[in-house]
Amino acid sequence: MHPGGDQTGQVAASAAACMKAQAERSGDRMRAAAAQRREMVQSLIQHARDLAARHGVRFSDDVERQVIASLDATLADPQAAARFEDGCLTEALCPLTFIGGGGRGRSNA
Repeated sequence: MHPGGDQTGQVAASAAACMKAQAERSGDRMRAAAAQRREMVQSLIQHARDLAARHGVRFSDDVERQVIASLDATLADPQAAARFEDGCLTEALCPLTFIGGGGRGRSNA
């Protein structure tokens, strides 16, 4: 198991819940999933900031945007979720690349 397995599992579960709510077109479930997503993203960002600080690594606003973009892609597309779940991203996933059956989910930065 890779580091952050618990958080990765939470993201995967949240992604599945979001996709299911969208497929069912359930407004209540979509709102609940969106609220859960916001809380989870903020928690993960804080965890990443804490880890970076503990290891003397700067966690810039740009890095935060890339993390959020990767989480957005993960929550929007099963292929992105699978890449995220592998646990070793070397670059940000780009949500717009996955929406509409696009490419590999790589950032343009």
